[in-house]
Amino acid sequence: MPDRRVAIVTGSAGGIGAATTTELRRHGWLVAGLDRSPSPDVDLDLRIDVMDTESMHNAFMRICQELGPVTGLVSGAGYVEEIPLSEISTMSLKSMLRTHLRAFGFWCRVAAPSMRDNGGGQIVSVSSELALAGGDDALHYVAAKGALLGLTRALSVEFAPFGIGVNSVAPGPTDTAMIAPNTVWRTDAYLSTLPSRGLVKPHEIARSVAFLLDGRAGLSGQVISPNAGSVM
Repeated sequence: MPDRRVAIVTGSAGGIGAATTTELRRHGWLVAGLDRSPSPDVDLDLRIDVMDTESMHNAFMRICQELGPVTGLVSGAGYVEEIPLSEISTMSLKSMLRTHLRAFGFWCRVAAPSMRDNGGGQIVSVSSELALAGGDDALHYVAAKGALLGLTRALSVEFAPFGIGVNSVAPGPTDTAMIAPNTVWRTDAYLSTLPSRGLVKPHEIARSVAFLLDGRAGLSGQVISPNAGSVM
């Protein structure tokens, strides 16, 4: 393994992604943050759209040149859209799958050879507790996050001979801008149903990601769900 640990974090401009970059740097990682907006706490800040595979490939090459071989990958770019099934268009479904599933698969395909050639590595996808428990009014989001778990497990088997672990973090409702002030997730009625009586904090998710990216616990193909006790 290289002396310097280099990680890519997508969706690094805010929320869970930004908390993850801070946590990883605290543990000595060099972090490349990839987002459409500026990332606040990274060693290399790259603006890309995860829909554009050419820019993603170019970004990976630049990261390797400027920071070194990549041995950590956190795929956190994504969005949620709360609409009923009857209003989900084909375009909305394709966009959701491209952003969450296709982008993760692409990053794994690009990063895995670098990890293999440098003694192994760790990959973490960011799914959702909704992929475990289901949920209404966001069925295309739930489907994409569920497919992400399936791909994570399949890749964990395929990459195991190369010393690459692949795991997933499936957060519960987290206190970020993705959960708007007027949503049910912030109401007293909902919060009172949680054992913790509050939303998960981004830094709590980031600690779970850092634990998995460390790679010393022998985990692969596993899902950790920091969710304030909402799903057990």
